[in-house]
Amino acid sequence: MRFPAPDDMAGAPAWDNYVVAQVVQASLGLLPCNLTRLGVEIDGLKVRLHSYFSEVTAVDEECVEDIADELSGLLGPQADVSVQWNAEEGRPIDPSGSLRWTFLRWDGGTVYGLSLIHI
Repeated sequence: MRFPAPDDMAGAPAWDNYVVAQVVQASLGLLPCNLTRLGVEIDGLKVRLHSYFSEVTAVDEECVEDIADELSGLLGPQADVSVQWNAEEGRPIDPSGSLRWTFLRWDGGTVYGLSLIHI
């Protein structure tokens, strides 16, 4: 199987959009209950997941590590996937910033998903 990369898209329309789509795919069924936000920062082959929690448990950590492992498998061996752990008071949600948000949990316990794909 041939995987897309920044300099060889292998049919994918844009690397950043491809990575965002793969983060969403990797997250299916794995989002932990204490996760409040999940975003991805993309710098070529360096891909960093940013996870924000109301509180962090061992199960939460395991779920996000599973997402990172799944993402690594989806992006191929050339991608360098890492995780940054954050407290809820961390970085504000800015759709024009370097993070692409793929999951947001709003106050009141209602869960909404959000994917920001840049065109």
